[in-house]
Formats: sequence, structure tokens, C-alpha cells
Amino acid sequence: MVGMAKPNALAMYVVSCSKHLESNMLLNEDCLESLTTRSMQALGGIVLYRYFKSRNKLTAEIQVLALHQISVLVEEDLLKWERSGAALSINGRGDPNPEYFAIIDMQLEKVPSKIIDASTEIGLCALYTDDHAESLLFLGSLLKWTCFEEIPMEDEILEALPRGRGWGAKISKEKYKNIIVKL
Repeated sequence: MVGMAKPNALAMYVVSCSKHLESNMLLNEDCLESLTTRSMQALGGIVLYRYFKSRNKLTAEIQVLALHQISVLVEEDLLKWERSGAALSINGRGDPNPEYFAIIDMQLEKVPSKIIDASTEIGLCALYTDDHAESLLFLGSLLKWTCFEEIPMEDEILEALPRGRGWGAKISKEKYKNIIVKL
């Protein structure tokens, strides 16, 4: 875990992004706190994908990681999902990354390493629990580090993410495909 989030990471994000939040009323602290762990993990993957895409640094390996994280929305077997994520060449678990990633990491002031770790930890830290407080901290840090206010988020995506406690329900394949095409 790189740069463990402080308990107020979400509040700091909300304050720092208040201008963007005014234009997107669905993306607010109440919304983020209401998300299931499954939804937070998927949102982490979406943020990861859009961060690298917006900086023209979206490689095939980063795309695979982001899409894997988003796929939790339709995955029934969370242990199988977790194991397949561990096998990715970029996985956010402290394993060595491809050599080119070090260059991207330096070019973007070490933010890529932090956000890949944080986006992975959103789901990993809560894999065996219904408590998603720690997941929320990692999501808050991810949003802060990526300056997420610069990356638009469509209301339709936020509305498609399940709400509740714990991992929550899956979404339909149709809703999932609608999220993927908006990336």
C-alpha cells in the first residue's frame, strides 16, 4: 500500500473539487459514501482509465487493469476475480511493473504508482468484509491524486453504480456495456 490515506481524504477531495461538484451534482460526498464496495472498485477503475487516457499514457497493461477493476460490477465469484487480478502485469500489489511504467511514473511525478495501488486497494482491503470504510479512504485518495475534477464523469455512470453496504449486487451486462462504451 503506497501512501495510506488519512481519514479525511474524502472530505479533502470534496473540498478541493467543489467547482466540479457544482457541475455534477451526483458526484458528491453522499454519493460516494453510499456506493457499495463493488461500485467503489469499479469507480476506481474508471478513474484510473480516464486519468491515463487524458494524459495519453493509457497502455494496454493499464487498460487491462482498469477494465478488470470495472468488471467487478458483473463478477459473481469475487475470489476468482481477485486471483485473476493478481496475475496481471500491472496489478497494484507491489509486484514489479514493466520497465516502461517507470518512465511514465517519473513523467507524471510518481502519481501513477500511487493511483494504481490505491485503485487496487479499494477492493482488496475489503475482500473479506462488509465494511467499506477503508475502501472509501482509498477512493478519496485516488480522486485527490488524480485531480478528478479535471476528468468528467457522466451522471449515467454514477446512476448505474449500485448503492448500499458491503459488496452489494452485480449490475446487468447491458448496464456494464453502457459504462464500458463511455470510457
